[in-house]
Amino acid sequence: EDQTFSGIVEAVRTEVVSRAEAALGHFTDHTGRFLPIGDARRHKSPVPPARNALLVTEEQGFACYTEGDTLLTFNCGHRNYAHKHCDDTSITLSYGGRPLIIDSGYFGHDWRDERVVYTKSQAAHSGLFLEEFDDLHPGKLLFPGREILRGRLEREGTTNAFLGTVAVNDGRFLKRRLEIIGPHRFLIEDLIIAPPDSYSVGVRRFMLPKDSQISVHGHQLSISIGDVLLRLVLESGTLSGPVRTLSGVSSPAMRGWNSPGAEKLEPCQCVELPIDANTKST
Repeated sequence: EDQTFSGIVEAVRTEVVSRAEAALGHFTDHTGRFLPIGDARRHKSPVPPARNALLVTEEQGFACYTEGDTLLTFNCGHRNYAHKHCDDTSITLSYGGRPLIIDSGYFGHDWRDERVVYTKSQAAHSGLFLEEFDDLHPGKLLFPGREILRGRLEREGTTNAFLGTVAVNDGRFLKRRLEIIGPHRFLIEDLIIAPPDSYSVGVRRFMLPKDSQISVHGHQLSISIGDVLLRLVLESGTLSGPVRTLSGVSSPAMRGWNSPGAEKLEPCQCVELPIDANTKST
């Protein structure tokens, strides 16, 4: 009986480890390093990266898609508050291991340090946000029982389309729909739902590597990152103001910084696209 019980325990342990390793593969990029999402840093992963796969967990609020050299993530929601950043509706994108749309990482643990607050705030993530919440750490917005914002991710049936919804405790909503058309093409539809008289200044933010070369031609942004060209094609009439490009700004608030490692900070590129409430932007 003891041998039988031990065999069952070992089989369960093996299954759990196998599933954990498989899940971890989705958080490993093409260079074999962890994706810097939440408090994670770009340490070497103990497992090989997933290939040509899709991981979706509505419970955890996360989707990860990889096909060929493309790796795309979409984050909206959480089950556990620990290590959570203000990153609902945020995306990351890399190609062949080269980061294109990034998460700005995690500087450290002292929440009295403005650099820690920044890297955990909306201002350091590539998503759809209300600017009034940009410079707050997660404890101000997401603390259990006192949430001001609550995110949720839903998959549209069995398709490669996902809806991220952020409910504000005053009745406003932010909605980002992400559709994966193919490994080189994605459709993003953003909408802020708010009463006409509410204070609702919105922004679509994209964090980019420091060596990005950005040019704006009407409703198209061309971004050269090494030997990769990334194009953001905006639907006409969806910008409520001029495109803002920021890098290494420290005052009046931090913008355009990346934390490549513990207690390290370096300039990156931050592109901000203003968006009006109650107008769908694609």
